[in-house]
Amino acid sequence: IPDLAGNLLNSIPIPAAIQADDVLPDVTGPELRAFELDLNAGELRVTFSEPVIASSIEPTGFILQSKRDATFFMDEIYMLSTGVATSPNGPRIAIRFEESDLNGIFAVTALGNTAEDTYLIISNISVQDISMNQAQSVPLTNAVMATAVIPDTNAPRLLSYTLDMDIGLLSLSF
Repeated sequence: IPDLAGNLLNSIPIPAAIQADDVLPDVTGPELRAFELDLNAGELRVTFSEPVIASSIEPTGFILQSKRDATFFMDEIYMLSTGVATSPNGPRIAIRFEESDLNGIFAVTALGNTAEDTYLIISNISVQDISMNQAQSVPLTNAVMATAVIPDTNAPRLLSYTLDMDIGLLSLSF
């Protein structure tokens, strides 16, 4: 590394290493930077300001909403209830959620159509960084807008059906 006069820094061999006077631990939790919602794969891909522990993901700490400030739009939010990280520790984590969450997101028709109507807030329980600091909360009034929303292109699948001949009712479950 050169100084302002162009003089290079002399290297210090390992046996002559200089001990630090002080080491300050990381006490700042990770900040939500960006996210993508993939409705085709049932996945939320979240980017933080620093590496996080994938196994510390708490799905209920992630809440999708249709507006940056959802104070007066509480019927246009959805809190994840399932989800597991499918990526290793790092600043970018993919969270795959179950069909129940996917259907819950679809039920909020004002949400998840485009990036402009898809925002995310997180609570401090959502994830921890490598130093075990909890995430910095993003409030309901200042959500982060999606960088991308990948629409669902999967055709519906019939999961089960029930035919009640006594009352003449066919119930289909997709």
